[in-house]
Amino acid sequence: MVIMYKGITTSQRERWKKDSKKRNHRRKKAGKEKWRCPYCKGLNARFVSKKKDDKKMFCCDCGSPFSVLAVVALEKTTKEEKKKYHERVTKAKTRRKRKFLGKRAAQMRNRPTLAESVFMKKLDEWKFKYRFQWVYDTGLFAGIVDFYLYDYKLLIEVDGGYHTTEEQRLKDAEKDFVCDKLLKKRMVRLTNEEAMAIDSESMLALLD
Repeated sequence: MVIMYKGITTSQRERWKKDSKKRNHRRKKAGKEKWRCPYCKGLNARFVSKKKDDKKMFCCDCGSPFSVLAVVALEKTTKEEKKKYHERVTKAKTRRKRKFLGKRAAQMRNRPTLAESVFMKKLDEWKFKYRFQWVYDTGLFAGIVDFYLYDYKLLIEVDGGYHTTEEQRLKDAEKDFVCDKLLKKRMVRLTNEEAMAIDSESMLALLD
């Protein structure tokens, strides 16, 4: 008499339980050293026992057993491979960040605020060399600054009304710290009213 449970015989269930127990026992016995599986090419292949003389291994991902001697293309993962992988990931992240910041800066150049456009005209009249919506990137930190006078290494931010909130103040303080300590450039913050009402004397006072 064959007893069925959810369409599966008891003998099949017992066999599967034994197989899973064996697999778990192998995983417990496996050492900490990771190798590359020749079948699924994952980095979760390990030794069956801590004694590495028999060279018997299994993959924790696909569950396929194999021998180190039988596989010619088996390569041990080293610190250099991990470093190269992390370098690739960080480079891809910085590329995505620069693309996003470049698009954002282009949008802000095409649509300046009233205070920014008035301050820009004044800088043109006084014949200052500057960059509008300058993008900086230190690796860890990246952002956009409204005006950069590169002859004087001076960064100018024209702040609107939303800069009075606590969250924005914390962000502004972080940006000021990055520009001062990492970029070695001085940051000056002006409100919309100050940027529109500034004259040549007060501008020269900012440069000193």
